[in-house]
Amino acid sequence: MEIRRPTLGSVTQGTLFNCAKADRYKGKRVYGLAITARCDVANDKYPVLNYLPVVSLLDWMHCDGIEILLSNAQKNAHSQFLNILKQAGIASSVLDAVDRQTLVAAYFDAEDAPKALTKQSKKAHEVADLLDHLYSISTACEVDRNWLLERYSKEASSLVKDLVQNKVLSFYYLPSVTDENERDGFVVLLRESAFLPRKIAKQLAVGLPKPIGEDPDLQSQLSFAHEDFAMPIGQIPSPHIEHLIQTFSYMFGRIGLEDYTEDFVADVCGQSFCRAEEPTE
Repeated sequence: MEIRRPTLGSVTQGTLFNCAKADRYKGKRVYGLAITARCDVANDKYPVLNYLPVVSLLDWMHCDGIEILLSNAQKNAHSQFLNILKQAGIASSVLDAVDRQTLVAAYFDAEDAPKALTKQSKKAHEVADLLDHLYSISTACEVDRNWLLERYSKEASSLVKDLVQNKVLSFYYLPSVTDENERDGFVVLLRESAFLPRKIAKQLAVGLPKPIGEDPDLQSQLSFAHEDFAMPIGQIPSPHIEHLIQTFSYMFGRIGLEDYTEDFVADVCGQSFCRAEEPTE
């Protein structure tokens, strides 16, 4: 995708602009991607300009991305721990009564523990310690985030790859927000849709300087924390903007159906599909 230069004096569907806001990215540089229909803008029939926030890939990795990475790491480590218990012949229900560390000490480190369990003691301790650490991590702490990103660097790279290929639900990857093709990477937050009043949108289209003094109405809509001039900075061309809008619409147009029970699926899949041989004459 190649981001084009915006048309001065115009903000329409696909226009990227600076000085936007995103609730989960307070204090960060945020851009806006206009999604209001072109015909509504062209005919001046929009009371507000709807837009989607756009953040840098780095900021995304330290906010939404880190939460995805942590959740996946916890799930994988938990599955690994349950597998260790299964191999040792220990019911996972024991965890309902005691914590992981107590369980490992009682079953794997006991003096009368079978040799097969004592051999797995080191691995059991490592996974139990890892789980304790993972569940103690605070995503608000930069030290914790950096540890997670270093420990799971391969998983982080895989997550970014999925993001670039638009396989991460709720997000959409952009290579840049200007025609300079910075290649740093940016992420559209599909679930954080926002809007600008038409009056402010029209002012932004021609360039809107940071207000001198307090202007609560304007500052509640835009952020001048990083730049002193709000304006269009890029334009997503067709068919990319249509694909992005389609992806955004799909998130809110899905129809959820109740899953069949495991027993039902097992019965259907477990039946014999062999036909009785017809008697020959």
